[in-house]
Amino acid sequence: MKRPWIEDRRNHAEYRAAVERAKGSKRTPPGRWRVRWYDPQNRAKAKTFARLPDAERFLHGLVDQLNGTAAYRDPNAAAVRFATVAEDWAASKWPTWAPRTRTLYRDILDDYLIPTWGPSPVSSIGFGEAAAWLAELSDPKGRNLGASRVHGVHGVMSSVLSWAVRCGHLAANPIAGLDTLPAKPGPKRLYLTHQQIDALAEAAGALETAYKRPTPKPGRDVYRMMVYTLAYCGLRIGEALALRVESVDLGERKLQVVRQFVDDGGKVEETLPKGGKSRVVGIPAFLAVELAALANGRGSDEVVFRSPTGGPMRAHNFRERGFRPAVARAKLSKAVTPHTLRHTFASLSVAAGADVKTLQAAMGHATASMTLDVYADLFPARVGEVADALDAHRTAQIST
Repeated sequence: MKRPWIEDRRNHAEYRAAVERAKGSKRTPPGRWRVRWYDPQNRAKAKTFARLPDAERFLHGLVDQLNGTAAYRDPNAAAVRFATVAEDWAASKWPTWAPRTRTLYRDILDDYLIPTWGPSPVSSIGFGEAAAWLAELSDPKGRNLGASRVHGVHGVMSSVLSWAVRCGHLAANPIAGLDTLPAKPGPKRLYLTHQQIDALAEAAGALETAYKRPTPKPGRDVYRMMVYTLAYCGLRIGEALALRVESVDLGERKLQVVRQFVDDGGKVEETLPKGGKSRVVGIPAFLAVELAALANGRGSDEVVFRSPTGGPMRAHNFRERGFRPAVARAKLSKAVTPHTLRHTFASLSVAAGADVKTLQAAMGHATASMTLDVYADLFPARVGEVADALDAHRTAQIST
């Protein structure tokens, strides 16, 4: 491959004419020194500099890249705008995102990143500037965003810049190691007791219509059994609503979580469970009996939890017509949501002796460490149990 070289443009007629035009309009004249080279695809490239030392410094780095001692990157690629890279990143990732993720990331791009950084070349975005802007987002005198939202904005921005690196526009992501984000508040989860679950389920099964008449029995049964299934199988609400009769094995007392319903701005989509993986969950004996009665006479492809009209139930309708009224009737905290029952499943499972790996599989988490991160507050309470078990084991060993 031909080595790069520096070209003095002083005697080029085109260059002299450009200098005269710049003087006449009081603009900065073009660079006198031009570095020329051929990239690995044998395409002619050039970059101009006003000073010879700058051109020489660039030339030395370019030689290393072309010789393979450093990764080659087209210096002109860094001029691409942030908005262009962001749209390319979003278009490439769009098919892999869940509907809610699409909405969330699109909102972050449109509301924060593109209005601020869109026209800027990706090469102009530095660590300090980005850190200061992210700090302003959480400033009470600025956008006053919560810590979780700021972390979300940083995550999307960092993903776009990592995409720029992979596409050859940048050598490194300038904010990958950003450590100045506001601290997220610790989890404030509610965990219900067995008695509270019973009270909530019974309240859901005794709801009245707006005319003070009992909710039709099919609706009462569905609301009641949804509460028990969420609390004792640990399903997400969309997973429970998408549960088909064929996925419930009452003989083995297991159910397969293979699909979920996701409400994307009023349009319900059926997708793979969160994380893209199916899982098998055990069914407590008392619940298996009641699920059998609910699914009796249904076709294998029919959903277990049907709406009053006979079709699939929407999450919004369950929350507003069944769950929230039941929470009020059972006199529980207004902070209790359907997802509280998933957390409750984790809490009761740990109390019943489930280890981290078993809980991970039941919850559908990617790793056991994720389960520990999410439910770290559940495990410290068992430190005493471990100490007692060690003490009993020691006593037994010494006495023999």
